[in-house]
Amino acid sequence: RAERQAMLFDLGMFHRREVKPAQWAVFSSLSKEEEELLEDLDALGGLIAVSPVEPVKRSFRRSYRFPPQETKLRAGKRVTLPVEDGPPASVTIEEMDRRAGRITLKAGPGRAALLGERLNLHPDWPLDTKVLAAALRDVIEDQCGPRQYRAVEDLLSRSPPRLSSGPLSAMEDPVSAVVAATSALDHSLLPIQGPPGTGKTYVTARAILALLRQGARVGVTSNSHEAIRNVLTGCLAAAESDDLPFTLDLVHKTSGPEDGYPEDSPVRRTTSNEEAAGGRHIVGATAWFFCRDENIQAFDWLFVDEAGQVGLANMAAMGRAAKNIVLVGDPQQLPQVVQGLHPEPAGRSCLEWVIGGDGTVTPDRGIFLSVSRRMHPEVCSYISDQIYAGRLTSHPETALQGVTGCRYPAAGAFFVPLDHEGNSQTAPEEAAAIREAVSELLKGCWQGKTGAPRPMRPQDIIVVAPYNAQVNALREIMPPGIRVGTVDTFQGQEAPVCLVSMTA
Repeated sequence: RAERQAMLFDLGMFHRREVKPAQWAVFSSLSKEEEELLEDLDALGGLIAVSPVEPVKRSFRRSYRFPPQETKLRAGKRVTLPVEDGPPASVTIEEMDRRAGRITLKAGPGRAALLGERLNLHPDWPLDTKVLAAALRDVIEDQCGPRQYRAVEDLLSRSPPRLSSGPLSAMEDPVSAVVAATSALDHSLLPIQGPPGTGKTYVTARAILALLRQGARVGVTSNSHEAIRNVLTGCLAAAESDDLPFTLDLVHKTSGPEDGYPEDSPVRRTTSNEEAAGGRHIVGATAWFFCRDENIQAFDWLFVDEAGQVGLANMAAMGRAAKNIVLVGDPQQLPQVVQGLHPEPAGRSCLEWVIGGDGTVTPDRGIFLSVSRRMHPEVCSYISDQIYAGRLTSHPETALQGVTGCRYPAAGAFFVPLDHEGNSQTAPEEAAAIREAVSELLKGCWQGKTGAPRPMRPQDIIVVAPYNAQVNALREIMPPGIRVGTVDTFQGQEAPVCLVSMTA
């Protein structure tokens, strides 16, 4: 009991601990002179306006030039600007050309005054988590008393799934196994662990449609709108081959107009919490929506995508929105990003906490998707042995995959040694070597799981680096069409060839 009370207390302090390092980083950056910011990778100094403030829909845009400097900042990121009579404010980097030293910033409604003639950009101010913290306090109070949020109780106590059909039973077909288990959840929680390419979205979408046939109302959440959109799009694809007796109603509560959907998508997008709350079948949103008081126990099932990145505290807070919780993801892939120092287990992701120290979910506690339809056996076997206790196998078709017509092996994982020293976050020698590897690979052909070999294309190659500074350096010298990013950029994506710059 004392251990549980300590855990609840530490979870309750999570959001306060988490925002402090980010706030300190902003205040530290704001205190620096412009010359110091030119040497700060987390900032961008010396911006001078080269265009007037331009209204764009409800927002405002302005372009600037900046002197040469290394920076982690890139297009799509939010940055902080000082405000004379108030807290720092955020704007978005809409476009950024490092070689030309040009950047375009976008400010929200009523914030045109932020886009002054001369600017320095600072790290982004952390998001307001008052709604999440308030929901978490309510959950903690419930867990110290009546424990009405039974699925949350199972989450915090790491209890095996409670099914109306009895204990979890093994099934060879992953879709049948997931559909049967989710449908039988009795105010409980089910973890589904899916290593790369094992069809997490595919099985999730079909489980959701099966629940809708039973009259359920389903929520879909994750840390990013991209992950939520991926699940909702998967549901649409599944519905095309499923003769549903009703017209599917999907709503995505987004953060703005640029939502990534095609214009003709049947998914209703809205920035209104009230409109999203009216969704009849599937509602996709982040934790801020599901933590609102009007959504308490408003959903029969809540599916959490990329649950290996969703914090335990946030999951407990939004878990009160649903009678049943399904965690989908893989804690062995990209971990949860935390800024603060947290006592165990407050700093863990919800899926990492539920699965425990073994790294793979046991058959009595969840479902492990064991067949990768992405990785060649020579890649999969090593990963399976090292990370998944030998439980992961490749689909037979993956053995047909390979690159031919260049000096590299057809398939597998291998290391190219390269000598360099004195590099911390950028390694020009590695960038040059990867540029050469890309040129060699584009001379070859790709043999997929089906069909005849075809010439390699730029979109067949992704380049991964651990630091944004190295990502920027690589982007500057890559041919058009080559995708470059950090690990989180490519979460859930795939390509025939992945080149990794260790930058070490």
